[in-house]
Amino acid sequence: EELMQIPEMKEFGNVLKSSTVVELTEAETEYVVTVVKHIFKEHIVLQYEVKNTLPDTVLENVSVVATPGEEDELEEVFIIQCEKLATDEPGKVYVAFQKVNGEGSMPVTSFSNILKFTSKEIDPSTGEPEDTGYDDEYEVSEFDLSGSDYIVPTFASNFSHLWEQIGTSGEQAEETLQLSGMKSIADATEQLAKALSLQPLEGTDVPVNQSTHTLKLLGKTISGGRVVASVRMAFSSKSGVTTKITVRSEEENVAALVIASVA
Repeated sequence: EELMQIPEMKEFGNVLKSSTVVELTEAETEYVVTVVKHIFKEHIVLQYEVKNTLPDTVLENVSVVATPGEEDELEEVFIIQCEKLATDEPGKVYVAFQKVNGEGSMPVTSFSNILKFTSKEIDPSTGEPEDTGYDDEYEVSEFDLSGSDYIVPTFASNFSHLWEQIGTSGEQAEETLQLSGMKSIADATEQLAKALSLQPLEGTDVPVNQSTHTLKLLGKTISGGRVVASVRMAFSSKSGVTTKITVRSEEENVAALVIASVA
């Protein structure tokens, strides 16, 4: 809703999907930065929230230089900067990109991010910022725009029917992953469903067996094509969780994109 209030974004249409908040700095740094990825039909909007934690300092003309690694897929349209950031009062910066290859494309890339601003000290006698400040920049962590950012979890009752149906006419991709950091099958089940942005079906979000499990998942892309996945898992205390992920999609290239978001 907030996005729709911004005149420059009116023509983008509705937001098809928004990501969760991604933290780009440690919580205790001078400048705390997070990002939310908003997916539109032909545009991607990055909404940064920036907090200045430095006392007696105000930041002015705050913007973010967001650079996609794959520059031929996304073209920057505009940046809406935050005019002023007082201490501990978060503000927002928006960076909008157009998909070069049109609405059906699902660009996948990493972004590097540099915070740019003018820093001014507050005059203790007046409580007002000094007239002159200095321009500064601050590099924050990279983040990825991945295949799962274009997928919305979807519910349905008959997994095996969908699995066969999409399998006959769609695409398939598979990958075997060794998740040594996972402490249990329950842990892997939760993390993978979230990372793939797919809905667990038929109660498979609650593993009954602690040594082997099959997770059944479903979602739709932002353009409506269905995506099904089957994740077979085996746990051992020595090697963590070994998974074989198979994804089927109605649309071209989508199965591989979805798998790439966890591989």
